[in-house]
Amino acid sequence: MSGEGFELTYDPNTFRWHDIPACNVIESPSGPLLVYEWARGELLRSEKENPASPLHRFHRLPIEHLLIAINTIYDVLDQISDAGWITEDFYDGSVIYDFDSMVLHIIDLDHCHRGPFINTSGMMFGSSRFMAPEEFQKGALIDHRTASFLMGRIAAVFLSDNSLDPNPFRGSDRQYEVIIKACKETPENRYQSEAEFLKGWRIASNAR
Repeated sequence: MSGEGFELTYDPNTFRWHDIPACNVIESPSGPLLVYEWARGELLRSEKENPASPLHRFHRLPIEHLLIAINTIYDVLDQISDAGWITEDFYDGSVIYDFDSMVLHIIDLDHCHRGPFINTSGMMFGSSRFMAPEEFQKGALIDHRTASFLMGRIAAVFLSDNSLDPNPFRGSDRQYEVIIKACKETPENRYQSEAEFLKGWRIASNAR
């Protein structure tokens, strides 16, 4: 997505997306640097030993607020997929959350690939907490099943303690079943696309 950087912001008060283009693109020897408008909020990147960190504070929000935020992220990843891209290097450090207005900003959506591709580097860019097994395997196919794994890990990180243990998971049993399927080690056993994951997640979320 070189030169096509953008930020998608969701405002829960108006239920509207705000498409904020990059203010500037600076070419460098390592690739383009994308400069965005300032976003109010705090980066949710993990700080395990700091209970006052933004991610720990985010975990303590009411479950309704967490689900709005997670569903926002899922909608963005689904839109990226619909546009023909596969997301790489998305993690909690890609999310800014404004605790005062409860507005979520998603940043760094500039490391995506057009369609399925082969892992040529071995360990790819990203946080291991969000990465599928094939993102560590040189020669492995990276496709929409990899992205569905990412979507499962998003729930494991934001609704739980990074693990797939059912006890700390704050969602429903049906939602837990969805993330377990998404995070299967073998791609053939997962949801086969972001849209398929999202369909299962929505059915589980609406179940009584």
